Amino acid sequence: MWFRVLSMVWLAGMLGFLGYHAYSYLRMRHRIRRSDNSVRQVEPGICEIDGGHLSFVMGLIHPVIYLSSGLDPESRKVVLCHERVHLQRRDYLFKPAALVICCVHWFNPLVHLIARFAQEDIEAACDDAVVRGHDGAYRRAYGETILRSAIAQAQKRKAL
Repeated sequence: MWFRVLSMVWLAGMLGFLGYHAYSYLRMRHRIRRSDNSVRQVEPGICEIDGGHLSFVMGLIHPVIYLSSGLDPESRKVVLCHERVHLQRRDYLFKPAALVICCVHWFNPLVHLIARFAQEDIEAACDDAVVRGHDGAYRRAYGETILRSAIAQAQKRKAL
């Protein structure tokens, strides 16, 4: 009897967790595919998105880089380089895999913590790969871009 109850609780938690993330993904996908010209393709595999402060890679089979349209040319260059490193390393495959693992183990905070640390390590490794072999001016521009992005994200969270 307890096994059935625990199995139902686990299944309900997993479906709730999966449902929330599926809804978030579909909402973002809908926003990207709207016909109000908030997203435009600038190159094959690269799109600019208006009103966003994030740049990211989305898609499993045909991943696309989405860049914030408000980036200055120097920031755009370093952010694009960062996102291309994610593509080369196939980091975009990690997030769905980690999400599936977190869905199955939704009740275990250590799994969520490990997934978060792994994501931070992926970002740090990507940052390292981007600046490796470049001079101090490029590294400074890259650091300033990351700092501006973090400030914009913090301000957006604070406004919500």
